[in-house]
Order: sequence, then structure tokens, then C-alpha cells
Amino acid sequence: MRSVRVFLALLVSACLITPAAARQAPPYRILISNDDGVRAAGLAALAQILQAIGQVIVVAPADNQSGKGHSITIAEPIFREDLTLPNGLKAIGLTATPASTVKVALNNIVTPKPDLVVAGINRGYNLGLSAYVSGTVGAAREAAMAGIPAIAASTAVDVNDWGFAAEEVLGVARRVKQYGLPPQTFLNVNVPPPPSGDAKGYRVTTQAMT
Repeated sequence: MRSVRVFLALLVSACLITPAAARQAPPYRILISNDDGVRAAGLAALAQILQAIGQVIVVAPADNQSGKGHSITIAEPIFREDLTLPNGLKAIGLTATPASTVKVALNNIVTPKPDLVVAGINRGYNLGLSAYVSGTVGAAREAAMAGIPAIAASTAVDVNDWGFAAEEVLGVARRVKQYGLPPQTFLNVNVPPPPSGDAKGYRVTTQAMT
């Protein structure tokens, strides 16, 4: 009889412990923004593909904010528009600069704060001096300043198919998810047109003036 009681006690303990052990880790959360506006094709392609590695939240400027750099919206009120992108994903548009959009999203909209911020995909490279005036880069920098790993993503100005660039950004995001980034660091990723053959990989550089 005693052995039956022991067995039952162990069985009950197992039932109580199993749900806690099987509890899944919280989802990897990715905030997506840009400077071309919430309806930009590059943002939709990015939001679609990054669902492969996490939960996507889209908060972007309501209209085109290219060239705004790291400027902050201070004089005008910021209005919110909830909408659905052509690919069916929910999104939020804010009447603010890219850096302010990320700032507002981190402080007032996305809770808990995301694990990664990705800005883009921008139409046109952000290289050399252009990186300092880019709203896409400003959005990623704002996230890094807030202590969140970030990626700014751009591709050729004449791109028609966003698929190749989106795949390459996904590859970078996978590595950031796996290995992280040093504190206060973000990546400025520029994707060339699709190669005629196999891509050779990534080239890691430092920020240049030209």
C-alpha cells in the first residue's frame, strides 16, 4: 500500500512540474520602422520576412521622412494612424521623424521593449556622408542609444524586387539574434543588386566619410 502512495505522490509531482518545465521562452520581438513611410514597399517586404525569426511590430512614420537624419519632432503634436499593410500585417503610422517614431514606439507603444529594431529597407544606399543624414540610420541609432540592438537596411535606388535584399537582411538579423551586438551598437547594412552568380558573403567595414 505504501508503494502505491509513493507512486501516486510522484505522479502528482510530475504533473505539477511538467507544465512549468514545458513553458516556452517569450517570443523574440522585432520593431520595424523606416524613413520612407509606413506604406513603403521595402518596409512591407522586411516585416513579412522577419516573421521567420520573431514577432514583428511595425511602427513607422506616417509619410516620407527621408533625409531627416536624427532630427526629433518637438514643435508639432504626434498623431497615430492604425492601418493594415498590403500583405495583411498590422502597422502604426506616426506623424513624426524616424528617430522620434522609434523613441515614441519604445516608450509608449511596444511593451515590453523589443529585442531588436530594424529600420528599412530604404530605397537607396546609405554610405559615407549619406549615413549621417539618413532617417533610416537615425531610427536605428535611436534604438541603439536606448540600449537595443539595431539594424539599418538599405538597397539600390532602382530596386523593383525587394526579395533579395529582404533575404540578406534576414540573414544579418539571424546572426544578431544568435550572437547579439556590443552595447550602443547598430549595423548599417547595404545590399547590392542580386549577383549573377552566388553571393560571396558579407564585407564588414567601418563608417567612412566618402
